Amino acid sequence: MDTEFLNATNAAAYLGVSRAVFYRWQKTYQIKFYLVGGIKRYSKQDLKEFMKENSLGGR
Repeated sequence: MDTEFLNATNAAAYLGVSRAVFYRWQKTYQIKFYLVGGIKRYSKQDLKEFMKENSLGGR
C-alpha cells in the first residue's frame, strides 16, 4: 500500500481546518512531517493517527 503525502494546504483541508489552525497544531502538537525535495509533506496515515490521538475538531 502506497502512502499518500499532502502539502500543508491539502493537509489542512483533509483535517477540515484552516491553514493557520493547521500550522498552530503543527507547532503545538508537533505533527510529523517528511521533507521531500526540501518541502514539508504530511502522510494521510499520520494525520489520521494524529486526529485519533488528540480528538480535535475537523473530520
